[in-house]
Amino acid sequence: MSLEKENYDKFMGEATKRETERKIKIIDTYPIFSKFVRKVKQDLIHYLIFEDKKVNHIIFKERDPIEYVYFIIEGRFEVTKSIY
Repeated sequence: MSLEKENYDKFMGEATKRETERKIKIIDTYPIFSKFVRKVKQDLIHYLIFEDKKVNHIIFKERDPIEYVYFIIEGRFEVTKSIY
C-alpha cells in the first residue's frame, strides 16, 4: 500500500490544523491566554507540552527545582506540604 506525497501532505496538513485548533481551544479556557491574538496563540502552542498523567502520578516534589508551569486541563490534583 502506498500514499502519494500530495495526499500525504494534504492529510498531514489537515491533521496538524485539527490539532492546532484543539490546543488553541484548550488554552482559551485560561484567562491569561484568552486575550492573546490568534497568531500569538499559534506560536505559543509550539512551546506547550500536552501530557496525560496516570492516577497518583507525582508531577514534582517539594524542594525540586521548578522547571515548568503546569496547567491542569481535566481531572483532580493534590498539593501536599511536608512538616519537618
